[in-house]
Amino acid sequence: QLETHINPHTFEFNSGFPKFGFKDATFTIKVPVGRPSDYNWQVSKNWLTVNNNGVVTFNKKPSSSWTAEITGRAKSGVGHDGVVKFSITPHIWLDLRSSKASTPEEHCKINGGTLSTVTDFASNFARQTGSIIPEWGNLQRYQSSIFAIPYIVVKHDQSSTHDRTLLSIVEGGLLPFDSNSGVRFWDNTAVCAFKP
Repeated sequence: QLETHINPHTFEFNSGFPKFGFKDATFTIKVPVGRPSDYNWQVSKNWLTVNNNGVVTFNKKPSSSWTAEITGRAKSGVGHDGVVKFSITPHIWLDLRSSKASTPEEHCKINGGTLSTVTDFASNFARQTGSIIPEWGNLQRYQSSIFAIPYIVVKHDQSSTHDRTLLSIVEGGLLPFDSNSGVRFWDNTAVCAFKP
């Protein structure tokens, strides 16, 4: 099982968690036999690390491959021969990027991504995979600078009469606004989405 480290919730290995990644996101591997510290941990990609206590940390956006294999093998002398092996494949990486673009969409495009959407963050307060707040919980509790502010600018879905919205990263609340409104507080708050 996998347990979110900051806002505790347990996901099964086969749940698809995590579908969203961001710098400094962490989760803990709950092993079926013994304790995480009983194992030697290895990870196949350098955009992840796993410490001696089975805590997995996202370090940077995946590059060549978006699938990482994580393996734990029991140390000698711990009284069992447990093996834990699983893979994770985030579908979207979220990041803040700086630029001098005139719109948040162009800002993200310059950096190789797209402006993230309301759907990416959607929350009905149920913990589940598929959107970042249901997966990771209250994002302000993480150390990542991407979520050091209470609201971010994201793209509204097609059913809205507004094309952008301010979104609360704590619970997913929305404050829609229009791109022609003259509002310019998006400069350091537009979150870009990157995909494989």
